[in-house]
Amino acid sequence: MQWITGKLSDLVEINPSIRLERGSEYPFVSMDLILPYNRPVEARELRIFSGGGSRFQDFDTLFARITPCLENGKIAQVKNLSGGVGFGSTEFLIFRGKKDISDTDFVYYFTINELFRLRAIQLMVGTSGRQRVDQKALSNEEFTIPPLPLQRNIVEILGSLDDKIEHNRRMNETLEQMAMALYKHWFGEGEDEQQLSDLIDINPKINIKKGTPTSFVDMKALPVDSMSVSDDHVIIKPFSSGSKFIKNDILFARITPCLENGKTAYVDFLEEGQPGFGSTEFLVFRAKDNCCPQYVYCLSRDPEFRAYAIKSMVGTSGRQRVQTSSISEYLVAKPDADLMRRFDETTKDWFSQIRGNTKEISELKKIRDFLLPRLLTGEIEVKVAEEQVEEVLVGG
Repeated sequence: MQWITGKLSDLVEINPSIRLERGSEYPFVSMDLILPYNRPVEARELRIFSGGGSRFQDFDTLFARITPCLENGKIAQVKNLSGGVGFGSTEFLIFRGKKDISDTDFVYYFTINELFRLRAIQLMVGTSGRQRVDQKALSNEEFTIPPLPLQRNIVEILGSLDDKIEHNRRMNETLEQMAMALYKHWFGEGEDEQQLSDLIDINPKINIKKGTPTSFVDMKALPVDSMSVSDDHVIIKPFSSGSKFIKNDILFARITPCLENGKTAYVDFLEEGQPGFGSTEFLVFRAKDNCCPQYVYCLSRDPEFRAYAIKSMVGTSGRQRVQTSSISEYLVAKPDADLMRRFDETTKDWFSQIRGNTKEISELKKIRDFLLPRLLTGEIEVKVAEEQVEEVLVGG
């Protein structure tokens, strides 16, 4: 089968025409919904279309064209749009398969490949910090892609890995929702109240000698709408300064806009007794003996608590922070000791399962990212890749 070489505009549809009615509501996808190197994205809101923004239909690829979003890997395939069409950020380039030339699903994998992204990054123009990909220049760049049958084989291989990744991610969401529902049901109300400081320690003291190689997590590694930090985002570096934490602590972003965006994490990536450190903009929460870590995590995700934290921020515009004293004084319903014990026993297994799913996601991503460039260049045969992926999925 002969591979196809041509300008990008000859191989894929770029910003294809879609008709939307001004004044009508359509699904809207903002840039913040795109998770780096995560295939699917779905709209979470409807907005009135007034004529601006990118336009797309189900299964189109949304490709961030602005720095640093492109460098961070914000590329996704949109799906489940109400009515099949929608619009979004003006900072998306929209890619779609070209009839008889390229498969729409293949286009997603083609554009997340590092070689393609590097070519796009090299074509950025504009002032520092606000550079954008030059669409015309990218359209004229020459690329080589496999023939359609091979494209579909590649999609089937890589798609099976991404399907499993998405399955694990959905399972984690369900488990976390179950924990939150139980937390609300058992601890949402009560006649007696107590300060949060009676249940948790805030920024508890941990000794780490300067220069000691230690697990490090920065702010961008914190998830927005899930509890686990991917192992890929935990690095080892000499301790210098920053927040310090151990297993089962909760990391709570205290600065704007990270707090408003929901950045919070459960520390499930460390071994017992192993310390870690991270951004100075984390508040570290730890359950006291009359509490449990899962309760503290659910509380840190509670919309009422987050609204209180946001309201209590102080500082200049754009650099506001939550103060420890404000969090300490937050009032919660005094939990029943027996319910706390039952909550701990019930949710511990759920959190453990989330951790296992997260670790598997990390491994599946590594396999996908290893195979992707090799399949796109023909370095590895489809049959060999199929066997490797089947072994991984069956074994998992």
